[in-house]
Amino acid sequence: MTPNDTDSSQPESWLDKAKASLRGPADAQPPVSTTPAEPLTRGRQILVWVVIGVAALLLLVSALTIWVERQVLDTDNWVDTSGQLLEDDAVREATADVLVESLFADDRVTDVLREELPPEVSLFAPQASALLQNLAFEAANELLGLPQTQAIWRDINRAAHERLVAVLREEDLERLSVEDGRVYLDLQPLVDQLGSRVGVSVTLPADAAQITVIESEDLSVAQEAVQLLDFLSVFIFLVVLALLVLAFWLARGHRRVTLRTTGWTWVAVGIVLLVARRLVGNALIDSTTDAATVDAGTAVWE
Repeated sequence: MTPNDTDSSQPESWLDKAKASLRGPADAQPPVSTTPAEPLTRGRQILVWVVIGVAALLLLVSALTIWVERQVLDTDNWVDTSGQLLEDDAVREATADVLVESLFADDRVTDVLREELPPEVSLFAPQASALLQNLAFEAANELLGLPQTQAIWRDINRAAHERLVAVLREEDLERLSVEDGRVYLDLQPLVDQLGSRVGVSVTLPADAAQITVIESEDLSVAQEAVQLLDFLSVFIFLVVLALLVLAFWLARGHRRVTLRTTGWTWVAVGIVLLVARRLVGNALIDSTTDAATVDAGTAVWE
């Protein structure tokens, strides 16, 4: 070893010692545990799966109750949906048919024309009424497309739905006009506008142009169902959260796998909801519509 080598090695050794003293001893760092998690017992694995399965089923029920409450009991959502429905051609045509039939039912227009026409042509009042009725379908369609008519449509639906929700929840029934124990959609304002549009002024009976939403014999069952929905929509969700906490506590040491399993069960619940909605929708449309109204029924459900 040369003197030059000795001189250059001394400062390096001093620096190394200084760095080592600053870092501290190598064994000062905490050791990394490589011990694998204790495997779950067979009984605990089954229990975790059962808890997750029950939570998934309850989540499905909770999602259905929340969806039904939003669709049926939320007035703002009902009004928005009904307004969008009137923009659909099939729904607008079906509504136009109701307006025209309500206006021309029981020979009302024929009687008015027979009184207003000159005696020498009053004999032709039925033919004039039939001609007006054919023209009224197109007039009703155009009427329902006007912004002011759609505003009236929304007001009619809001009034009917507020009445429906109040009846179902048994809230302030004294101020509600529930005819013969039924809740109805009153289309008389639109029928009056249609009469003015075709040039006929007809006095309608009180129960004309009314679409029944719920009958009295179904009222008690519907009220009990709403009370059950109000309870389940909150209670089931809390139970689901409690079951998930229990599942993760039981699966301590294996929570990553449990989280992945829970995620896949939620995906399965979503798929089941989509399939159930399609099947229930098809069944309802088949049972409540005919060949003339099936398109409107499909538009309402979708």
